[in-house]
Amino acid sequence: MTQHNPSVALPTTMPLMQRISTLGQQLAYARRKHVLLSLAGLGFSLLVALAFFLLGPGPAALAWLIFMIVVGTIFYNPRYGIYLIVGFTVAADGVLLPWYPMSKNLSSPESIMYLGRIASFSPLEILLALLMLSWFLRLLATRRFTVPLTPILFWTLIFVAFVALGFAYGIFRSGDTTIALWSIRSMFYLPIMILMVSQYIETREHVRVLFWSVLFGLTFNALYGFYFVAIQLNWAYAELNEIAEHPLSIQWNTIFLLAAMLIFLARAEPVTRPMLWYTLLLLPFMLVAYVGNQRRAGYLALAVALIVFALLLFWFHRRIFLIFVLLPGLLFGLYLVAFWNVQSAPGAVAQMIRAEVDPPPETRDSSSNLYRDLENANLLYTIRQAPLLGIGFGHAFYKPFPMADISFFIWADYIPHNSILWIWVQTGLGGFFAMMMLIGVSLALGVRRLFQAPPGEMRAFAFVAFSYVLMHVLFTYLDIAWQPQSMVYLGAMLGLISVFDRIVAHPVVVPPQRWPWQPVPLPPPGLQQL
Repeated sequence: MTQHNPSVALPTTMPLMQRISTLGQQLAYARRKHVLLSLAGLGFSLLVALAFFLLGPGPAALAWLIFMIVVGTIFYNPRYGIYLIVGFTVAADGVLLPWYPMSKNLSSPESIMYLGRIASFSPLEILLALLMLSWFLRLLATRRFTVPLTPILFWTLIFVAFVALGFAYGIFRSGDTTIALWSIRSMFYLPIMILMVSQYIETREHVRVLFWSVLFGLTFNALYGFYFVAIQLNWAYAELNEIAEHPLSIQWNTIFLLAAMLIFLARAEPVTRPMLWYTLLLLPFMLVAYVGNQRRAGYLALAVALIVFALLLFWFHRRIFLIFVLLPGLLFGLYLVAFWNVQSAPGAVAQMIRAEVDPPPETRDSSSNLYRDLENANLLYTIRQAPLLGIGFGHAFYKPFPMADISFFIWADYIPHNSILWIWVQTGLGGFFAMMMLIGVSLALGVRRLFQAPPGEMRAFAFVAFSYVLMHVLFTYLDIAWQPQSMVYLGAMLGLISVFDRIVAHPVVVPPQRWPWQPVPLPPPGLQQL
């Protein structure tokens, strides 16, 4: 591996045109292109006919057609493939959308892309493998065999190396192979996404499209969550425990934060108006689904990210901070103090917050807190028994302190809520150290990117990328977080943070002056000096 040279960009399409210098070569290239496009159209038509012939007209045939389109897109232009992979993956949720196939194995009967018990891999894994293959083929075509080894990618590779060692050690100690594979497989999505995003997201427009893909994906599951709560449950929040997988709450958090940044920055900096109005229209529907998911860890992560948002406003726009953050915050703090112990209609919001922070005894939240405390004690006991090498994947952590029976969750003995301590339990001190270094480097670079970002939407995107990393770290300490959707989203944001300075420094084409009386267009602000 070699250090990446920011001035050299990897081609996103095959470099056939690089060798064309004469008219004859140009005509030959045009003929080859016409033949290839014709064959591609014929092949797609045959696939459509085959899908409907084998599967019949229904959702399964449609899902396979979309999958093949994504495959073709990956080989045509890997960057477009990244957009589609991110968008389709963040839309997935195993609880809210059990039929949605992206992160489900093709051997999962509930998936609409079900093939059979032998296909123990997911469409997402196939697409990530093909994305890597497309990237490697371009390396061969350009004879440029270098890998951009950014600090984040370096520590990610060290981390997954320890994960692989933990897997091998666990199997060597007669651990359960199936459970071990299920535990680690999504972690290997992380370096793939970091590498691909750092390779192919090169301009501000690319970043904008990447965030649109995230928006569209989260819109899909948010609207489905709204439909579930409002239509199927008829707003019966009291009967809800959760409506989706746990990490979906922090993914929805990023939309709240993006909306907040665009709203407040619109008063002082240039922002993308279509994205601003889109997020404002989406917020009411997403809020209904968000409250229905009832994830206290998600609420805490959002609160911490909002504190960072307030500090950012204080640094860059103190007048906006004083008017819209400080004064309302002080008034709300006085309200909480006044109504913290008052059971009345005006104090309903204060009582709701108190119930989340300090749940009454004999409630679901207090039982959950007790379970997590005992679980952490058992994890720490397991670490003390094997501090250097851990116990390896495929082995249950030790339980000297009895816990409540949650055997309905089949992974309860193998995958605890505290996903930070779990890494130490499974991979030993080396894996824990590599993970903490990855977290530290990512957060440090994320803060640096915040201050390097120019005013406007790029600052909003840098804040959302950093905030998701921060929220994921907090959420990982409190809940199960190493899931496919989280790893793809986290990898995309880490890849963006890795090369954000290069993206901002990339020259922007300024449109020409259209009429003499119009002001001369100026280039957007560049990389800010620290």
